[in-house]
Amino acid sequence: MSLEFRVAKRLGSFDLDVALAFSGSANALFGPSGAGKSTIIKAIAGLVTPDSGRIVLDGKVLFDGDQGIDLPVHERAI
Repeated sequence: MSLEFRVAKRLGSFDLDVALAFSGSANALFGPSGAGKSTIIKAIAGLVTPDSGRIVLDGKVLFDGDQGIDLPVHERAI
């Protein structure tokens, strides 16, 4: 599995601006409470729409703010 994740999202007074790249069969996402872990997972799943950026899972573009791509939840197969 490979994941390219580069997004920005503002939720109230919280600003998430993160770039991650994962590859392989086992990865972990950890950090303190309020760091944005759940928001990252929700963005990958399509439950939160980023303000900008790009999410690519195994070569399939799930979200691309510049190109106007935002696959619905049921098309993400996650």
